[in-house]
Amino acid sequence: MPSMETSTTSGLRTADAAITTRPAKLQTIMLIDGGAGATLTVYDNASAASGNVLFKGFVGAGSSSETFHLTTAVEANKGLFADVAGAGAAYIIHYSLL
Repeated sequence: MPSMETSTTSGLRTADAAITTRPAKLQTIMLIDGGAGATLTVYDNASAASGNVLFKGFVGAGSSSETFHLTTAVEANKGLFADVAGAGAAYIIHYSLL
């Protein structure tokens, strides 16, 4: 029987954050506009906004939100760190641990 991956969520976040310090697969990202546009960059890093960029997304002012479904899960060897920009911006990241 094939194994099933369990998806985990970051919960709603409004600031830069270490999402997980363990290797993971990035699956889906919801980016929520705070009124002036929002940008989210996700790095393969356990504790800082540096290293390999795994995802970068943008929603324009007044867009409300955008969900990015990755057709192929992106592996992070060191963990996931999210860097968000934009007044009032928020995000939710779905991932599975390796």
